[in-house]
Amino acid sequence: MNLLNALEALGYGAIWLSTPALADPVVKQALGFAEEDMLLGFVHVGTAPPDRPRPRRPEPAAFLRHWLAA
Repeated sequence: MNLLNALEALGYGAIWLSTPALADPVVKQALGFAEEDMLLGFVHVGTAPPDRPRPRRPEPAAFLRHWLAA
């Protein structure tokens, strides 16, 4: 997640995707990994348009409350 946050801070768009191809020995060999290596995902990075839609975030008051110890 830190990698995705860092890319976002630098102005890039990124997504981490997993796929069954990560376990395929042919894919591992093509990428230079040993067959016993475990791949967890592919990170796709690109230039994000400045006007891309952003997810709507809830107001903090909708899910936070003050807690006081007794």
